[in-house]
Amino acid sequence: MNKRTSASYIIENVNLWTEKQVFSNARIWVESGRLKAINPAGDIAGATVVNGQGQVLMPAGVDAQTHLRVPGQAHKETPETGLTALLKGGYSAVLTMPNTNPTIDSVEVLEKGRAEVLPFEKEFGVNVFWSAAITKKLNSDDLTDYQKLVQAGVRAFTNDCLGVQSDEV
Repeated sequence: MNKRTSASYIIENVNLWTEKQVFSNARIWVESGRLKAINPAGDIAGATVVNGQGQVLMPAGVDAQTHLRVPGQAHKETPETGLTALLKGGYSAVLTMPNTNPTIDSVEVLEKGRAEVLPFEKEFGVNVFWSAAITKKLNSDDLTDYQKLVQAGVRAFTNDCLGVQSDEV
């Protein structure tokens, strides 16, 4: 475990938003990257104290339609710039879209994209979930191999903005 994730912190003077309530002027204890307690009593040995300066602390979001442009479109976005923007925007997980170059329509292309993203996913802690095209090359004619893609970890299927044009398909 690296030093950044194994540390212990007390974050004071924050407005903590949870799914159940808002804690005004809260004091929270975070250890190893996990919330341990809200308004813990007393000092926590070895914890670094951080003044939240009255800011809002809330759960991170999930972006269910992200264009990471991986693989093949580094001229538009790189895994590093994409995941940095997501993290700074308050997101901890994303679902990528398959309109890449080549299209994410096979396990081989999926694995190529994963290999490009993985170092930055680990560095920034943003979870990347993958979608694949419904049809090969997003052309709405030939279906992708759903079973293999699901077994490889694809979470969703979409032809993104194109849709499937044929009722038969």
